Amino acid sequence: MTTSSFRIESRESVAIALFDARGEEVAAGEHIVDVAAAPGLYRIVFRRCGLASERVVEHRGATSIIDPGPKITTPSLIAGASTSHEYYTIPATQLSQTSCNLFVFVRREDTNVGPRVVPSEPLWLHDVNGRPLKRLQPGVTEPGVGYAAYLEGIAPGPYQLRAPRSLRNLAITIPQDRRAQIFLADRGRLVLEDARISLVATDRPFDPDSPLAATMEDAIFALRSGRPLPAGVRGSAPTDNTDDLCLGIARAHLALRDRDEPAFEAIVDQLRPYDAIPDVAILVAVRDRAPSVPWAVPPLFRASLALALSRSDWRPSPGAIDEVVRARYSDSVWCTWSSRAWDTRWVEPSVDYLRQTESSNDIATRLRLTVSTVEQTIAAMDVASPQLGGRSAPIDPLVVPGYEIQERIGRGAQGSVFRAVRDRDFAKVAIKIVPLFGGDAQYQRVVRELALARSITHPNVLRCDDSGKLTDGSAIWMATELCSGSLLDELARTEEPMSEHVATTFMFDVLDGLSALHAAGIVHRDVKPGNILVRADGHAVIADLGLAKSRDAIQLSITNVAGGTARFAPSEQLLDFKRATPAADVWSVAATLYFALTLQHPRDVYSDQTELEAAVGNPIVPIRERRADITDALAACIERALSFSVDARPRDAQALKAELRSALAAPTP
Repeated sequence: MTTSSFRIESRESVAIALFDARGEEVAAGEHIVDVAAAPGLYRIVFRRCGLASERVVEHRGATSIIDPGPKITTPSLIAGASTSHEYYTIPATQLSQTSCNLFVFVRREDTNVGPRVVPSEPLWLHDVNGRPLKRLQPGVTEPGVGYAAYLEGIAPGPYQLRAPRSLRNLAITIPQDRRAQIFLADRGRLVLEDARISLVATDRPFDPDSPLAATMEDAIFALRSGRPLPAGVRGSAPTDNTDDLCLGIARAHLALRDRDEPAFEAIVDQLRPYDAIPDVAILVAVRDRAPSVPWAVPPLFRASLALALSRSDWRPSPGAIDEVVRARYSDSVWCTWSSRAWDTRWVEPSVDYLRQTESSNDIATRLRLTVSTVEQTIAAMDVASPQLGGRSAPIDPLVVPGYEIQERIGRGAQGSVFRAVRDRDFAKVAIKIVPLFGGDAQYQRVVRELALARSITHPNVLRCDDSGKLTDGSAIWMATELCSGSLLDELARTEEPMSEHVATTFMFDVLDGLSALHAAGIVHRDVKPGNILVRADGHAVIADLGLAKSRDAIQLSITNVAGGTARFAPSEQLLDFKRATPAADVWSVAATLYFALTLQHPRDVYSDQTELEAAVGNPIVPIRERRADITDALAACIERALSFSVDARPRDAQALKAELRSALAAPTP
């Protein structure tokens, strides 16, 4: 049988396998396979960083195949991206040749997929504290193809990009001699969590076919797959690390993950002159084993990273790279941060680790934080856990007579909630444990919550069936019906804003429950997504009457207890929560509905403000700035309920329900 040359070539990091028509492997190799093969059909499998692609080829004579291997989906127009097309790469290349140091290119996935108008929402530039600087205007738009290009000349420094419907902000620091090239996908919202960023020399235009872009693609594959650093990335020129600072940051993260300490230290030493970039400062802190991070970023983010970097092991744990990949943000490891994401990833496990060996004073001194910041963080964690002997208690020592405790399913400002089974009938219930370390005032408040919970019997108010004290008197427990989760859980599960129908359906249940409370002379004062529970049948119930106030009850002086959750409470309640009226609950319901529809809070909170300062002083952001498809009638109803003036709002839950129904029934223009 005659044979002829069969050559297959791919990228350096791609493994190639050649199979004949019977499925038997003929040849295998990496990057290049060169074999003599008989005529016939062959299947070629390309594997790269855990991904695979295939081709079927008919080999007749001398055959030469060049294939880059598996492609990725990314908003960046690099050569190996499956969503890159000439109608995007050509204008992006041309437009990026301007001298502006901020170039943002927004596009549909392709000309037939995505919103009709690009951009589908406004893009804002904010300062490092989150204060708005300007609304960016596209310099060039092409409606037919579906892209928009922003060309801005701005001063070097740290900024935030914010789109109204995004789940997070995009933070970008532009050094003195650099320009930022940012690529975003538009899927009916600007997907900031998938941003592709390059920080290159001011005279370098975008070039999707450059070796630099190919090396970045290798880095993305490695980040996504969890595989070792590909040969193409490991062996690329050292200058690549500073030609595109984002590539250097990515390579440092990969070397850190692979525990290649010499490579990691060499890359970080190259990046060190750019430590004004938070991502570089993080890596420098790890390289030098120095947890202090004095760069100018929002204080909460700085504090949480400082706590995490203080771990004694060589790689901080939880590692930033691992957590970001698990959260599907592998395209935006560098140059991004979000208080919503990072607080939960870093602060709690880091403080738990630190306080095992150090006092609050020692932690504060070493991390250049105030003692009060550290103590508040620890206190916020402790208050959400049952206390035994003044320390956080594991589940095992908890004994609730008549119930088998199984697992913790939630925790909040007042206590923890556990799934449990009732001994007498094997019913599944929720057990809430409220630690008693606040003296008689706290005890009286918890007893009052129990009395209120039992006095109201309504299908949309959480039912409390039983209660008691732990045997050592350290906490009160209460048994309630077991729900499938909270409204906050529903939003976190999809990571998408709710539709008008779904969100308002939940709110009607909430308003029915609140109407029963208001009719009984009770103001809840802590309506928020976490206190709205969802039953298995999909209906919502109001939970947690810990801050509720009866108009006829004796007023308690509760110290160190906030007047509700600041982001979901009206200013008059936060200033004097004892005087809260049903109109305060109306405001909180409207704020919760606003959040369900936008995944953002009605008031911006800048990082140089406290939550209370923002709640009392900052204006309401019109909801249509954050979600343009909300009807005018619904937007007007929500904003009226969020009025600063108590008299301008609906007077109680029943009145808000009537206005909400009218808004939904209003004809759409």
